[in-house]
Amino acid sequence: MENEKGSFGVPILTKESLATLDDGMWLDDIVMDIQLRSVHDELGPHKRRKSLIYPVHFYTKLKASGFTDVISWTKHEDIFRKDYLLIVENVLGIHWRLIIVCFPGNEEVEYIKKGGKMFQRKRPCILMLDSQSVQVSDSMEVFQNIRSYLTAMRNNTQKKPRIFSADSMPALKVQVPQQQGNSSECGIFVLLYAKHFLNDPPKELIDELDCTSWFTLTDAFSTRAKIRDTMRSSLEEQGQEADKNKSEERESEEEQNIAERGQQESIDKEREMEGRKEENTPEGGEDRTAQGRNYAVLGRLSVPGTKRKYTVTQDELKRRIMAENMSNNMLRSLIRVRKEDLPEELREQRPKKAKSKISIFSALSEGEATDLAEEMGAMLGRHVNVDTSASIPTAEAEVAKVSMVVAPSKVRPCVSYFQPMIFEVQAKSWEIFKPLEELLSS
Repeated sequence: MENEKGSFGVPILTKESLATLDDGMWLDDIVMDIQLRSVHDELGPHKRRKSLIYPVHFYTKLKASGFTDVISWTKHEDIFRKDYLLIVENVLGIHWRLIIVCFPGNEEVEYIKKGGKMFQRKRPCILMLDSQSVQVSDSMEVFQNIRSYLTAMRNNTQKKPRIFSADSMPALKVQVPQQQGNSSECGIFVLLYAKHFLNDPPKELIDELDCTSWFTLTDAFSTRAKIRDTMRSSLEEQGQEADKNKSEERESEEEQNIAERGQQESIDKEREMEGRKEENTPEGGEDRTAQGRNYAVLGRLSVPGTKRKYTVTQDELKRRIMAENMSNNMLRSLIRVRKEDLPEELREQRPKKAKSKISIFSALSEGEATDLAEEMGAMLGRHVNVDTSASIPTAEAEVAKVSMVVAPSKVRPCVSYFQPMIFEVQAKSWEIFKPLEELLSS
């Protein structure tokens, strides 16, 4: 229903709207909008381009406020290049019916000759499809409002003005399947009218066009049930996606806060270390307690190749693992490798809707993930009391180098931890991390 440039807004399904699909209920405007959009989207490319379905509030707005309030609704579309314009009318808030404007850009009826007879082709007209039998004469106001709208649109958007009258744009009644006493199925009937008409338009547009064979009342009942099941699943997915987005937003905010705290701690630390260096350095001498490269102390994880730092607690690490999501930067700060050194399968393994995230624990069961979280958290917890003012010389850090095998059949990066400590994990059949005990004992 919505054109590619976004003329119409996207309706949002709610639980209240979904409830109108229960048996015996009158479909509300949101369900009608979504389902009419679905009918249009399911058409082939050519039929989509040649047709336009207006939002269900269009005619109500046109009738109440006039042309000026709806001219912008189709500002990205040339309605006079369309074959069919579908407009839904809400009658007194209790009944839906369908109006179809055919070939509004044609000024005359086209004819073709078949078997020695002349047949009308691409006849400009207005069709009324109503599941409750009504006469065309009972809807003259509706037809006149549509003609006035077409005249105003033509004069405002086309170089050649034109007046749409009952002669140039006649109204025709179409014989369609009827509700047969059921008062709540009118919305379903309108959806089926639109689907059948757009998929197989009549070859000739004549008065009292017979389309009663399109579907049965039983078809209408089954269509309601099918739409209800589809939209219920859609609403559930919508809720899950919203929860996921909120979770990712919270995680992003947490990472930003951690990064900001880490940056401030880093600045304070550098100032403190600079002051101690001046105190420990003899006049004219060198600081021999911090020769070579110093490694960041536990509690702040630095990310190779960046200036970012993370302050990590046992609880935070456990939450990240249990959520099966870990940022690329957090992963690299833990295993101390640059992004380009990560195995390809880890670089490309990213959850949906979170291109900056990398899932490295998805192969673990909940129990294994919990165990891993506890082991990693315990390792961090045992060293929380390390004097954060201490500097670890390169010589000591070299002793702490550990080889970690990530996906044995792939790349095996050698990683260096930022201070002399060891991951102590029990041997388990994890698909991503090979146990380190055998590596450390070799």
